[in-house]
Amino acid sequence: MNFSFILLVFLGSGLGGCFRFFISLASKSVGAFGFPFGTLTANFISSMVAAYLISKNLANSPSTYSWYLLLVVGFCGGFSTFSTFGVETWELIATGKGSLAIFYVAISMFLSLFSMWLFLRN
Repeated sequence: MNFSFILLVFLGSGLGGCFRFFISLASKSVGAFGFPFGTLTANFISSMVAAYLISKNLANSPSTYSWYLLLVVGFCGGFSTFSTFGVETWELIATGKGSLAIFYVAISMFLSLFSMWLFLRN
């Protein structure tokens, strides 16, 4: 483990979190019906950016691995963990583990909603 790698992820996730915050603020002024447009927008943009960057094989080259850590792991991870969820699900599908991908999606949604119910119920 390299300290500079940790620093890149730290910097990227901080920037991603700030971008998500700004999108949330901006979406409140245009939001309607109580729908979480900011989160939807952040999830979509983050997933799209992560997919694009992964398609460029940044993680597979020593000369671009730092960019992968800064932008994919850090920025997209801080902007929306949904992008990481999408990447991991896609990797399961791409490696022929479709059933496991479906299970991962289902159990992730269930556990997330269950934890909300468990801790936020009256």
